[in-house]
Amino acid sequence: MSVFFSGRISRLNFFINWLAYIILLIILEIVLYMVITQNRSLQVPFAIISVIVYLIGVVYLISLYIRRLHDMNLSGWLTLLMLVPLINLGLLIFLFFKRGSISNNNYGTPPVGNHFP
Repeated sequence: MSVFFSGRISRLNFFINWLAYIILLIILEIVLYMVITQNRSLQVPFAIISVIVYLIGVVYLISLYIRRLHDMNLSGWLTLLMLVPLINLGLLIFLFFKRGSISNNNYGTPPVGNHFP
């Protein structure tokens, strides 16, 4: 599990993964709404499934935030700022646009592949 929260991720990979999560979440909500409106007896099982999917998604997003912070040589504990309203938006914008360390840092070597200049 620690591998899931260690290492670094580039801005582009962070953005792609974050956007994919948001799109999948929207699709899940649409499917959930369609199923519940068609058949009320499936409401509870689909609600349970959606809670499980949301929890998995939260862990996934936390891992993305931590690895992105590691790319900038910052502690993953700063992810806790995502719990503070308005500051969470600032942190997300910071994660999208702040360039990571171009050389090795305390959290490993620079991520290979997809980078913005």
